[in-house]
Amino acid sequence: MGDELDDNLYLDGSAGSAGSRSPSPALQSATAAAGGASDAEEPDFDDNVGARTADGMSEKERLENKKRKRKEREKARKARKNEARASMPESAGPGVLPQDMQADFLSKVWRQTKAYAKASEMELDEVGVREAMLLDTTRFTTERSVDALAPFVRHVLPSLSKLLSGLQAPLASGSPSLLVVTGNAQRAADLSRGLRPLLPRLPEEEEGSARKKRRTEEGEEEKEKEGEKPRLHVGKLFARHFKLKEHITWLRSKSMPVAAGTPARLLALLSPPSESEEAPLKLDELRLVVLDVTWRDSKNRGICEGPETREELVKLLSCEGVRGRLGKDTKIAIF
Repeated sequence: MGDELDDNLYLDGSAGSAGSRSPSPALQSATAAAGGASDAEEPDFDDNVGARTADGMSEKERLENKKRKRKEREKARKARKNEARASMPESAGPGVLPQDMQADFLSKVWRQTKAYAKASEMELDEVGVREAMLLDTTRFTTERSVDALAPFVRHVLPSLSKLLSGLQAPLASGSPSLLVVTGNAQRAADLSRGLRPLLPRLPEEEEGSARKKRRTEEGEEEKEKEGEKPRLHVGKLFARHFKLKEHITWLRSKSMPVAAGTPARLLALLSPPSESEEAPLKLDELRLVVLDVTWRDSKNRGICEGPETREELVKLLSCEGVRGRLGKDTKIAIF
């Protein structure tokens, strides 16, 4: 990767333990006196010492105990991270990491952008990707290739795969249930082909027409003839496929349950063309966002390594429309 998954990414601070101190003789005496007093005659403790809780601990001791346990949990968490990283092949990407480590990886990506380079942890938590937003991808051990995309979706979110396989056109236009985000136009075109097996097979495909089958496998768009039954389309949402105005027109007339695209074009399609119009790309049905993080171009750069694509990706995942869905019914899977 361009930005190495170095040791410092997962080792953020040292872990230690803090022991609790015994109460002072004065406090012990006061506690003993309190035990023999009536309920109406409660001892007058100094605020700096604190009253005993039901488990016999003072407030100060309780806080120290809580702090100690928190440090122990953090130490165990870091040990798990180091163990996972040690067993990870050198060529493996973030897709094979546990969700907490994926969240750490994405937090580092956010830190490398101009907008969030100096953001506090609280600010990043407001706009970044949290562990709870991520799906477990560690058990999918197949190489992240184009042909593996459909099996990957079936593996990480079976309910979505079942939904897609039973869909029938027409559907609400421009409302995908699955979005794949990648940093390269040609890669987006390839991934759109990899999404095709998730949709129901067309009758002519089942009849075995060699030409139509070849066109479908190559992910080519087939124009619907006048009077022809509406069909489901795989969206190709990147600049090289259509001009922006053409994309807007296309989205408003097509049933597109799945799509692959680049962050910049997706952001443009999520923005209303004018004050009187709605955004052509709608997220009401969105269930899954797949981030194509593992793939590298000829310069060994992925979507998180190229400065421009990284900035656009963070803008996309932080925008109000996407962020609102991630807090509800939409999950992220790192491919």
